[in-house]
Amino acid sequence: MNKICEYDILKLLEKKHKKDIFVSHCKTGPTWCTRGMLILDAWVMKRSWLNPCIIGYEIKTNRRDFLNDKKWKNYLDYCNVFYFVCPPQIIQEKELPKEVGLYYTSKNIKTLYMQKSTEYRNTIIPEEILKYVLICRATIEKRN
Repeated sequence: MNKICEYDILKLLEKKHKKDIFVSHCKTGPTWCTRGMLILDAWVMKRSWLNPCIIGYEIKTNRRDFLNDKKWKNYLDYCNVFYFVCPPQIIQEKELPKEVGLYYTSKNIKTLYMQKSTEYRNTIIPEEILKYVLICRATIEKRN
């Protein structure tokens, strides 16, 4: 079996969210101010006026990375729903608090499987991340 890398998992997430606003390596503020800035592996905004939902993803490709990560709890402030995504068995459901979900990749890296669901949190999304997505990551439509 080939080693699964972050890029492979990002492609699966991008495919899953092809109808949503998908931003890989999403910063939580302006790029010139790195102090306190976080980078979510993927940030998704569902396209809905009535039920907008921001989803944050943190990708882990090995156990050590998960065990050493102390910053992921800060990501909860930037999304309504948060998931870890990893190859099978790197993270166990029982290691995660109730406000965090878990997806496993298939062994052939073709599919994502929800291992642990989580509930929507009524979080007020900080303006800085929304500005970052609009200013730094949105494409400008050319109008004639």
